[in-house]
Amino acid sequence: MESGIRTSMKKRKIDKIILHCSDSTFGNAAIIDNWHRERGWDCIGYHYVICRDGKVEEGRELARIGSHVKGYNRTSIGICIIGRLLFTEVEVMTAEQSESLMALLYHLKEMYPSAKIHGHYELDKHKTCPNLCMTKLLREFAKFQPMGKRVIKT
Repeated sequence: MESGIRTSMKKRKIDKIILHCSDSTFGNAAIIDNWHRERGWDCIGYHYVICRDGKVEEGRELARIGSHVKGYNRTSIGICIIGRLLFTEVEVMTAEQSESLMALLYHLKEMYPSAKIHGHYELDKHKTCPNLCMTKLLREFAKFQPMGKRVIKT
């Protein structure tokens, strides 16, 4: 798994960017890839993983349909944030994760301007992930301006 985003591949029609959490206090794309293979999948279901230190790791290639939310995979991109619970005071999304998430969303919205950002729970009433208030996150994203930190590789 490489760090960053490959942008030179054929683009799929994307209308959703869907946020998830790992429901674990640790992990990275390689670990999640192993978890998903143990379930019988051919590889990680998410396209990107944001580690606790803010590193963005590539999972499944963007050109491939993900496996992260039933009924929406064909036209979506899946992003998994390492963390669990409700990202409360005990388990907060790190500042590095937040900054990387905003930068990744910014980049993906440049690539797919009509794509809407959703939490997994908004598309599956049996889920709670990414265990973030999407209204608050989207308000923060609307104010986001890239600050020169290159999380994305082009």
